[in-house]
Amino acid sequence: MGFAVECVDSAAAVFAAARGFLDADPIAHNIIATILQSRLADGVAMRCWLVRDEDAVVHGLALQSPPVLPANLPPMPKGPTTALASEMAATGVRLPGIAGSAATAAWFAGEWTERTDTGAVPEVGFRLYEQTTGSPASTAAGRLVRVAAEDHDLAVSWIADFYREIGEPENDPTRGTAEHIAQGLLWMWDGDGPKTMLAHAPPCLGVVRIRMAYTPPSLRCHGYASAAVSALSAQLAAAGHRRLLFTHLANPVANRLYRRIGYRAVGEALRYRFL
Repeated sequence: MGFAVECVDSAAAVFAAARGFLDADPIAHNIIATILQSRLADGVAMRCWLVRDEDAVVHGLALQSPPVLPANLPPMPKGPTTALASEMAATGVRLPGIAGSAATAAWFAGEWTERTDTGAVPEVGFRLYEQTTGSPASTAAGRLVRVAAEDHDLAVSWIADFYREIGEPENDPTRGTAEHIAQGLLWMWDGDGPKTMLAHAPPCLGVVRIRMAYTPPSLRCHGYASAAVSALSAQLAAAGHRRLLFTHLANPVANRLYRRIGYRAVGEALRYRFL
């Protein structure tokens, strides 16, 4: 089967062309679908390479937004992945790296380095979890509440600490925090004061991704993070959403915590830096 690759810079156009592909696996495609959904609203620059067969059916894609970041890949067979790497390299696309499903990202990285005579370094391994059973009742004192506008500075501080702890201090904690608070996407476990903060992405294709669960070191080992994620997961389940989250494979505490509250591994992801 032959493939053609087209570069598109409109989220609406990508959704129109690739909706069937994205709908086929809304869990595995959540990162890309969520980014596209955000681009529909905020107009941030993006570019997406669509891989189509001779009948114009989309078999894969690569999404980069903003165009200075690593591109995101969904799970794809080797054929579409090779077609992507070949076309992007041939047209002089500059990529700082790639992130996505482990097998697809590894194959793309190999194809890319062959075609650009460069190198690729695997930077971070992730595990993708979906909640498949209900959350157990929390034993930690407190309740889940939305982060309020008056908590903005605390949220920015904890987000900065979160990114620093996972080794990504270049992320700007001020970017979007006020908007996320206004949209009700930031939460905290309140047990006689803030104990844990977490967030979720907007619902997309029936799925919600929980993210940025953070407890300051002095407040850990009291069950606050488990309680917060359990309570938020239960709320999302009651609203009819599937729940997923990513963890760093290097963090055994987080992986153990999420498995304990009903999340089961459904995939692995890798991020590569290109040299």
